[in-house]
Amino acid sequence: MPLSRSLTHPSLVLLGVLSSNEQAALKKPMGVVFEENDPSSGGVFVASLAADGAAQTEGTLKAGDQLVAVNGSPVLGLSFDDSLEKIIESDIDPTELIVFR
Repeated sequence: MPLSRSLTHPSLVLLGVLSSNEQAALKKPMGVVFEENDPSSGGVFVASLAADGAAQTEGTLKAGDQLVAVNGSPVLGLSFDDSLEKIIESDIDPTELIVFR
């Protein structure tokens, strides 16, 4: 099966081809530390989870997961600030995060 590449992010393999998509619905504060990917590709990944925080308790997110969408709004390739702004400004409770690993 040939590998498909994302049209907007040629360095990322399309979700579901070689990766696992996961969805977490988390209340704030989430207890997630995000870090920026290489600026040339943009986006953020889960660096760590706070002990006994919402994300660790919920159990879906893992260190290294790439954030794909917040409440259905894509964040792949966005800057660190723009990606986190989607989470901060979310008025949906709990906030839905979609990641791939």
